[in-house]
Amino acid sequence: MDGRGEATIEDLYKVSGKAEIVGGEIVLMAALVYHSLNGLRVIAMDFWPATTAWYRPVTYAVIIGTIVAMIPLGLIMITPYAPWNGR
Repeated sequence: MDGRGEATIEDLYKVSGKAEIVGGEIVLMAALVYHSLNGLRVIAMDFWPATTAWYRPVTYAVIIGTIVAMIPLGLIMITPYAPWNGR
């Protein structure tokens, strides 16, 4: 082994706590939460066709659910890097 693997991991650890990376991780988590809730909406509309009459309100509920879920998730994700440092 030529030793480049250790240097690469060390470089990754140096970058992983930066605000841009943490912000990107939070945005990625928001996309994951939205995608999962939207998938549940699509499944519900596939199994119960009458729910298509509620398409717009259910879509807004997915968006609101994503925002509500991301408040505690974002706080959990940012706590290790926050000034209070999880204490």
